[in-house]
Amino acid sequence: MTSRVPQLRLSASALKCKQGCGFYGNSQFEGLCSKCFRERNDKKKKQNLLSSSTAFRIDPNLPKTSDGSVNSSLVAGRLSPKNLLNRSPSKKQDEATSSSGTSNKKKSLVPYSAIIQKTLQSTTQKTRKHKNEEQQTVIQDKPHIPDATEKQFILQFKQLRVPDDGKRVLKDEVQRLDGTIRSYMNSNANKNVEELSELVQNAYTKFADTVHNNQIFQIATNEDRESAIDFFEKAVMTQNHKFLFSPYFTTDEEKDAEIQRRIRQLSWITAKHLACSIDEVNAESRDLVYNANWFKATQYCRYHGMHLASISSQEENDRLEKHIQDFGLGHEHFWISGTDLADEGNFFWMATGRPITFTNWNAGEPNNFRYENGEEENCLELWNRDGKGLKWNDSPCSFETYFVCEVQPN
Repeated sequence: MTSRVPQLRLSASALKCKQGCGFYGNSQFEGLCSKCFRERNDKKKKQNLLSSSTAFRIDPNLPKTSDGSVNSSLVAGRLSPKNLLNRSPSKKQDEATSSSGTSNKKKSLVPYSAIIQKTLQSTTQKTRKHKNEEQQTVIQDKPHIPDATEKQFILQFKQLRVPDDGKRVLKDEVQRLDGTIRSYMNSNANKNVEELSELVQNAYTKFADTVHNNQIFQIATNEDRESAIDFFEKAVMTQNHKFLFSPYFTTDEEKDAEIQRRIRQLSWITAKHLACSIDEVNAESRDLVYNANWFKATQYCRYHGMHLASISSQEENDRLEKHIQDFGLGHEHFWISGTDLADEGNFFWMATGRPITFTNWNAGEPNNFRYENGEEENCLELWNRDGKGLKWNDSPCSFETYFVCEVQPN
């Protein structure tokens, strides 16, 4: 019989970037790492610029046919400024020119470039006006709806036990720092993480001093003032997470990837080192991850391609006990797959369906003790009841404790 070291149920692949680059993803970047997220956005911007540069607009002043559509013969000649500059005068224009007198020749012709410029300016102004009207209509028709995070912060803000004037100061400072961070990110100056970190830290220190020294906050308790400071920090950090923790101007991820590649080349880390296990010394961690009733324990083992352990010999029993002792958990209870739920008093291994032949019961067990709620003992566990090692005991199947999974031989 073999057994596995208990591990977290969440695989490392679930945390990786959806693009498959090997970096860890971020829920705020739609499951992508900051590098792939940035590259995807840059690609979209380039596509938008390309589409806008090749797009053209038809002059609304062009003559139209009887059905209201633009005359295609005129469109072909007037869409492009290049066509305007290259086209030659028509025959009628030649005749008019030849028949005109000297005075007409002295008249200065309006340059084509001036006509084009006026046409483009008029079209641009109308387009901008139309876009502004559309944007205003969208804003009026679709008011901003806060997402779940915003709603949570709004609720926490209302629950702060500080004066209303203090809340106004808090709100103004959050907005001010938010604007400062975004202005810094949108500026053309050279950026670095240290400078951005110092900017945020100075604002945080300044606000903390305000809360502790400004008369507005003096009527609040120390605990309430600390709550206001915590809210300030959480609001700013959450709203600007992508700027503060994954800024686009750093190469930290590339450097980290290079270090990882170098470590793998040196064989410092193998697959077994990457397994994520729980600190079994910490009782709270163990109880959170590994405790289950007999049915859930069975389900967990089966989900992971294993079964609750079955013991068919003294050798297997001793080997399993040593394994548990090595983890420092010899004083705990452990489910194994034995049960007599189908036929009281006749235990069999649920993992194999076979009757139990080898036994290692504690003295007086199994006794099928009946509890006040009417539940009886129908599931088998390992328990060092008398200090004589891990022996068998029947117990209520709803009891939540540790369990042992094993891989069944083919």
